[in-house]
Amino acid sequence: MRFIFGFIFALVLCGAIGFGTLYFGFCPVNADADPSWFENKLAHFALDSYVSKQAKELPQNPLKPTADVLMQGMKVFKSNCAGCHGSPADKEGAFGRAFYPKAPQFWKKGLDDDARELFWITKHGIRMSGMPSMKDLLKDEDIWKVVTFIGTISNLPAAVKAEWQKAS
Repeated sequence: MRFIFGFIFALVLCGAIGFGTLYFGFCPVNADADPSWFENKLAHFALDSYVSKQAKELPQNPLKPTADVLMQGMKVFKSNCAGCHGSPADKEGAFGRAFYPKAPQFWKKGLDDDARELFWITKHGIRMSGMPSMKDLLKDEDIWKVVTFIGTISNLPAAVKAEWQKAS
């Protein structure tokens, strides 16, 4: 019985300390302060867990990385994503530099994350990160094209790569 009481007391004490830390303003929220190790791990853990769970219900990417699909995906990326996520013409997206955390720069090497997770993130956004929901701005097919492009960006066909390298 003492063990259970001690365990419950420890949980209540930890909760009270956590609440007091937040309530009395000991956790910085300013964008020019680095997040603590705990905050970083907790946020990424929650993000990865939730997105993975939601994306499992999506179908696999219906598009093959053909030159035509990649060219269309690149154009959608340049028009809608490069301002934050960068491109060869704008090494760090103008808006992406101002975000905290900074927007990932996909133009450098793309991503090898699960396509369904990238689709979900692009369509629904990430709360409190600057990543907006694109569901009212892009059709699902265009989101899949961007996801296909990002996943292939480090190995583009010559014609697509040449167009990607052009300043726009």
